[in-house]
Amino acid sequence: MSRHRSTLVGRHDEVSAVVETLSGVGHARTLALTGVAGVGRTAALKEAWGIATGDGAKVMRLAWESAEGEPGVPALVHALCQMLVGIRDGRLPVRITEIRRAELRTAGRDGDLTVLSTMSRMLADAAHYVPFALVIDDCERMPAPTASALGLMLRAFRPAGLPVVMAYGSEAPGHSGSEAPGHPGAELLAAADRVLDLVPLAEDDVPALVEQWLGRPAEPEVVQAVMRSLGPLEGNPQALLSVLGALVGDAGLLELDGRILLVSGQDALRLGGTVAEACRVACPGLPLEEAVLARTVVFAHLSGAAEFRLSDVQDMGRWTPGKAVTVAQIADWLVTHRVLTVDRAGVLAFAVPAFAAALRTTPPPSLGLPASHAGIVTSAVGLAVSAAPRDWPNTWWPLGSWPRTRTPLACC
Repeated sequence: MSRHRSTLVGRHDEVSAVVETLSGVGHARTLALTGVAGVGRTAALKEAWGIATGDGAKVMRLAWESAEGEPGVPALVHALCQMLVGIRDGRLPVRITEIRRAELRTAGRDGDLTVLSTMSRMLADAAHYVPFALVIDDCERMPAPTASALGLMLRAFRPAGLPVVMAYGSEAPGHSGSEAPGHPGAELLAAADRVLDLVPLAEDDVPALVEQWLGRPAEPEVVQAVMRSLGPLEGNPQALLSVLGALVGDAGLLELDGRILLVSGQDALRLGGTVAEACRVACPGLPLEEAVLARTVVFAHLSGAAEFRLSDVQDMGRWTPGKAVTVAQIADWLVTHRVLTVDRAGVLAFAVPAFAAALRTTPPPSLGLPASHAGIVTSAVGLAVSAAPRDWPNTWWPLGSWPRTRTPLACC
């Protein structure tokens, strides 16, 4: 086993486990590395790959995304044959011939099992003459038929002497589970001897990541503010570095006497990059269409300016009858997928405040906010007048005793 310690904060044990498998000395011959987007799955795999090859192990990658042929066994055959080209021991013609012969012999006769068995034997033959490990990454994006064929081969015809590491992105909470029975992802995970799930960083590891990225320690208040801005993503390395990058780019940090201080307001604690990039960090896998994204931007502006209630969305019919159902459906969809949260009082808020701050850097599309605000104020005054005593305005009302009114969204 390698004596190298991982440079990734909070990932030493996980990287060590992957290195052991790639080096052929671990208990697991087939290991699945899983985790939600941004948790560091790809970084951990690359780190372990570098350590293993530095120790003399040979690691090959299955380039399934460039495979030709129909998804399923044909695409898997092409990808594995292309990978076998990198095994230079003089036996490549024998292996390719065996695989192609199995294809031809069973063509049109539902001979997938024969082809998968032959491919497994040829992989074992290659690993016998030139020991190597196989890496398969981004498995969650693999076409379902190809993933099913690969999972079946690894389960039923496991190549002898070949260590395999698969990197598989699991779904974030609130999304449809890709590990559910019957899903191709479940078949791949079932082929693994061990499933290693990368969890978010522990709270004690976050300051170390911030220090590593900034190159110097930051005040605890800075770290806590960044974590609060991320809500459920507070331990997600990609999200943490996105906020730090935006802070540095916006000059939101100040170095004073060797201390890193936060000098900007709450909206400076935003996810960096474009709105689309912020969406990929905060809502990985969610198809935010243009219409949905436009309303989400509006919701972000409204929630940042005042209390934003579910009743505001429900009352939309009074303001924009033609759009009431659409806006309500979008709000419901965002709540269902945990982009928005609703408390017991019906107040809507963004689950990830830094995502809302990023959205507020974009003006609401095709909306005149000053005119909309004027409509809200006019409505509020009208409602207040209707609730006032008959001798108003002769009656003096103490400050703060005006009737509390709620107005629906006028700008959605």
